[in-house]
Amino acid sequence: MGAGSKLVIAGLALGCIGFGIWYFIQTRKNYSTAIGQRLIPFTAAVDPTTGIAGAFTNAAGEPQLQCPAGTTINIVGAFFDISDPYGECSAKPSAFIQGMCDPSVATPQACTASDDCNGPGSAYQFCNSSGFCQLNSQSSASACIPDSSGIPYSPLTIGTQIYCVPTDVCNGSVNLSQPGIPNPVCSVASTSGSIHQCATRDATDSVGAKCNGRPECSDLTMADFGQYPCPNLAPTTGGCMSPTYDSYGNPVWTAQRTGYCGLPYLPGWTGGPPTAPQGGNNSGQSNPASSTLGYFMHGLYACV
Repeated sequence: MGAGSKLVIAGLALGCIGFGIWYFIQTRKNYSTAIGQRLIPFTAAVDPTTGIAGAFTNAAGEPQLQCPAGTTINIVGAFFDISDPYGECSAKPSAFIQGMCDPSVATPQACTASDDCNGPGSAYQFCNSSGFCQLNSQSSASACIPDSSGIPYSPLTIGTQIYCVPTDVCNGSVNLSQPGIPNPVCSVASTSGSIHQCATRDATDSVGAKCNGRPECSDLTMADFGQYPCPNLAPTTGGCMSPTYDSYGNPVWTAQRTGYCGLPYLPGWTGGPPTAPQGGNNSGQSNPASSTLGYFMHGLYACV
């Protein structure tokens, strides 16, 4: 092999080595850039059965806020909030929840006959002249009995009219002399709600002060989120409801539906092994209950 050929081979070898080094550097750079641009969610809630805030850990018990070696946490946004998917704490709750709890509002459910109405409260609804389901007045308070699904109802008296509303969703025994929507505990449309001035609280600064620049933030707590969403309304000691439900899947309340326990309640999975794939895993393993009530904390962070 001549000297020229050897030089060509050596040049190719050096070129391959150089390309490999360049590729490695670029790959690491792109990886670091991708890590920094990825927004990772974190969340924890106050357990309605204990009144205690959960830890910021995942199902495996690992910290939700942690970054790969060589990067640290940067909090993008953090909030202290109320579980209120239907806007009960707002001045204009969704028509879905209003239709169940306020007889002056029709539900979004279209109908041609009263039998078309279904879902919570449908046993006491009729199909109005506009073709939508709406609460119907009853002859007496004694008419408000559980429906075929076991959902309990409470009498709601407005003037001389009596209506039957779902007890748990429409604020229980908080104020059944008036429509339970907007929620009287947290809405600015009510006296007590105005006192508490409930609203989402921005906790980005306080959570950032705790976690920014750290590879993990395993000691983040509810106290780091500052003021409660409803000022001076702390979670009820001992919780609001039992961890188990009745035979129909309704919550068993361990405290009066007043104060913190009067905040919006949203039914969910009642816990235990799922009976169908739609219920969760299908291995017979128990899933935790997922009904919600009260405060939760959430946010986004990046690894930089």
